[in-house]
Amino acid sequence: MSTHYEVLQVSESASLDIIKQRFQQLILQHHPDKRTTTDDDNNVHKILKAWEILRNTTSRKSYDIELATKRNKQDLAIGAEIDLDDMEYNEQTSSFAMVCRCSGDYVITEDELELGIDIVALRTFATKPPAGRKKIVLNDQDLIETFVKGSGPGGQCINKRSSCVDLRHIPTGIRVQCQQSRSLADNRGIARKLLREKLDDLENGILSKNGQKATKIAKQKARRAKRAKEKYAPATTPEICKGE
Repeated sequence: MSTHYEVLQVSESASLDIIKQRFQQLILQHHPDKRTTTDDDNNVHKILKAWEILRNTTSRKSYDIELATKRNKQDLAIGAEIDLDDMEYNEQTSSFAMVCRCSGDYVITEDELELGIDIVALRTFATKPPAGRKKIVLNDQDLIETFVKGSGPGGQCINKRSSCVDLRHIPTGIRVQCQQSRSLADNRGIARKLLREKLDDLENGILSKNGQKATKIAKQKARRAKRAKEKYAPATTPEICKGE
């Protein structure tokens, strides 16, 4: 199906003057006095409809968004499906957002939802830590790292090699063990990540990454519970006072 731009034979970046000029040329070509076939009636209808949409800045912007959405559905793979109830609403920006596990977030505005847009790209960006949060740095002199043989399924790479990492933080006494991979190098990196998370929880509490995540989850649950309560609340009927 042709787009309005293709009907008027202009590019999607064409100015309003060019679109208007092309519209006038095409409408003259399909004038009733110059019709040669019955298809001209259909062409005139398409030309008028295209001009009606593209002449107005607001309707043209909405149409451009609609086109982009359709192309995204055809060209892009859907990475995840998210329920709107699981997203956090921001009254200031009139948008819904949800943090992804990959340090990005999904954001969609009310205007986009009204236009029928239901696909958004994942935004990734560097976020600033909240005020008062301490940065966790691991110093090698504060760590005791040992390698032991693993246990469980995995064959000789686990049971006969010292691929399990035991990491202890001397100042706090926090200890972690990691045997998530057969690779010793991978387990060392994962163990340090787990230790930083534990130190973050200890030092920053509710301001830690896990604390912030828990706060967001609690807000989402509270919002879903509020919506469910409003949705399924019994309808109240006015009381009729009977006269004596």
